[in-house]
Amino acid sequence: MAELRSLIYAIDQGTSSTRVIVFNLKWEVVTQHQVEFQSIYPEEKWCEVDPKVLLDTVKKVSLLTWIDIRISNVFYSALKKSRKI
Repeated sequence: MAELRSLIYAIDQGTSSTRVIVFNLKWEVVTQHQVEFQSIYPEEKWCEVDPKVLLDTVKKVSLLTWIDIRISNVFYSALKKSRKI
């Protein structure tokens, strides 16, 4: 088990999935999980996703991750959402 406050919790949302990667303070991957979602392409080069779906996938992937780690061990967390032009 990781030491108290020794993990970095990163959430990455792309155009087709939400992923959580947990690193230790040496930037080694401790655990990671990914949940895919359906994107909508109303026009060429457009990508839309229902915001509720985005939130739901963050919740799902977080629950999967919390099976592997204790949230009290997280030192820092970050969210990154892709944006393509």
